[in-house]
Amino acid sequence: MSANETVQLSALGRTSRRWRRQQKPGHSIAQQLPHEILLQIFNLIPRVRAKPSSYITGQVDPMRHIPRVCKNWFNPGTEVLYKFVCVPRVASAMLFYRTLAAKTHPHSLLGFLKERRRRSEQRSVGLGSLVKILLLPKRVWVGCPPGLTVLFSRIINACDSLDEIQVICTIMHDPRFPHQIPRYPLPTPIGKHANLKTIALANAEASLWTNFPLFSEQFPNLEDICLSGFRISDLVDPSNLQPLLKLKSIRLESCDIGNLERWLMTCPALRKVEIDLSVWNVLPGGGVFPQLTILQWSRTSTPIDLIHISECNDLQTLTTDYHTFQYQWKHIPRHIQDLNIIAREADVPTQSDFSEFIRGFEGVSLGRLRHMTLRIAKENPWIIENAGWLRELTKEHDVDLELDLTKFGPLPVKPVVTLWHDGAQKIRRFTKPTRAQEIDWEQMYRQKG
Repeated sequence: MSANETVQLSALGRTSRRWRRQQKPGHSIAQQLPHEILLQIFNLIPRVRAKPSSYITGQVDPMRHIPRVCKNWFNPGTEVLYKFVCVPRVASAMLFYRTLAAKTHPHSLLGFLKERRRRSEQRSVGLGSLVKILLLPKRVWVGCPPGLTVLFSRIINACDSLDEIQVICTIMHDPRFPHQIPRYPLPTPIGKHANLKTIALANAEASLWTNFPLFSEQFPNLEDICLSGFRISDLVDPSNLQPLLKLKSIRLESCDIGNLERWLMTCPALRKVEIDLSVWNVLPGGGVFPQLTILQWSRTSTPIDLIHISECNDLQTLTTDYHTFQYQWKHIPRHIQDLNIIAREADVPTQSDFSEFIRGFEGVSLGRLRHMTLRIAKENPWIIENAGWLRELTKEHDVDLELDLTKFGPLPVKPVVTLWHDGAQKIRRFTKPTRAQEIDWEQMYRQKG
C-alpha cells in the first residue's frame, strides 16, 4: 500500500469520528458513502491492520476482522473479507461450515446489526455466494479420517462458484453418478464450480491407484493444477477426453501419472511444468514442448535427458539435478535466464566441477544467464571456505550465484546464504515446522468431536 492510500484512509477515519460526534445517534458517514468506495476501503483494511511480522500473504481469517469494523460498514466488509477464506484448523473448518449452513449472514447471528430493515434485507443472502477462494488444510502421507473429508466436501458444495480450491481429499466413488467410470476426488455435481481456475489437491490415500481424468470433464476452465500423492493409471486415455485448453501451469509432487506426456500434449496453453519427486518416463522419440517458459524436472525416478528440451527456445527458468547438469549442460537452451540446480548428498560439487561448468557458459553462448541457484542437501563447509573464490568466478561471468543450504531433518530453521557481486553475505531465515509441531488431523478430529 502506498503512503497516500494510508494517509487517505487515516483521514477518513478521523472524519468519521468527527461526523459521529456531530450527528444524532444511529447516523454514520458510512451511510453517505457509495458502496463502491466502501469496497475499496475494505480491500485495504487487512493490509493496514495486519502486522508485517505475523502476516502471511494470502491467509486472512475474515472472522478475525469482523469485530473491528463499524456495524454500518458490515455489508461491504463481509463481501470483501469472505472472497478469500483460509481455514487452517479442523475446528475452524467446522465453525466455517456452520456459518455457511446458516440462512442469514453472521452479522445477524452475532448481533452486529440491530435494525430490522437491514436484518431483513440480508436474510435471503448466503455466504456461499461470496466465497471465491477457499484454502482448506492440505496434507500428504499423514492420512485423513473419513469424516473430515466429508466435511471438506460439504464446505465446497456449500459454496456457489469457486475460483480456487486447496484441500486434502480421499478418492471415492460418487454414488450420485453411478454411470461415471472414473473415480473423482471431489464429489461435486457436473457443472458445479464450472469457473474454477486453480485447484490444489493432496491425496489422503497415496498408495491407491486412481482413474480420474485430471478434471478435464469436471472443470474445463482450469488454468493451474497442483497434485500431491496421486497415482493415476495409464488405462486412462487422454485422447478420448475433453482437453484442458486453458491450462497454463501444472505441478506434481510425489505423483505417478500414466501417459503424462500425452496429457501435457493436449494442453496447448501450457507454459509451466514442475515435476518433483515424481515418476515421468519420457518416450525415446518424445520431447518436451517448445512453448514452455518454466520447467522443473528434478528428482524423478529415471535419469533425465536434457536433449528433450534443447528446442525449447522460450524456456527462461530451468530446475534440474546437479548430476544431470554436470554431464548434459550442452543441451540447455541458450535463452535460459534462471538456472536452479539441486545437488544430492552424494553430488556435492567440487571446485574443479564448478570451474568447468561455469566457464562452459561461454562455450554454449549462454549470454542471457543472470541468476543461478545451487541447492545442497546438507551444510557443506566447502562453500564457506570457497565463498571468495565463488564470488570472483560469478562476478567475472556476470552471474548472480545463490547457495541454498537446505537442512533436511528436525531443525526448525533453514538458512539461505546469498552471495552477491559485492562479496557481502546475506542470510535469510524462515521457519519450518518440526515433526512434533505438525498437525495430527485424526487426533484433532476426535478431540473436536
